[in-house]
Amino acid sequence: MQKVNCPICSELTVKTEFDFWRCPSCRCEIWPADDMPEKKKPVITDEEIKEVYKESLRQGIRNGSGSGNRRNRNKKHPTSRYINPFA
Repeated sequence: MQKVNCPICSELTVKTEFDFWRCPSCRCEIWPADDMPEKKKPVITDEEIKEVYKESLRQGIRNGSGSGNRRNRNKKHPTSRYINPFA
């Protein structure tokens, strides 16, 4: 078992069941370092940016024109007769 001293008061710490050490006098918690290094962000080169830009120019930009009256297609119209539910 590894002996760890408290960085604040230099007391000997006690290992808990959750794999970290706690100082009995000042209640300081000491956690182990992560074993897994952080993932590095991918580096995008200028050539990749130019290639994506050229591909977007080939595809063109679609702005959704031609769908102007789509909202009116499902509009409910009132009935021609009035139905009295109390009659």
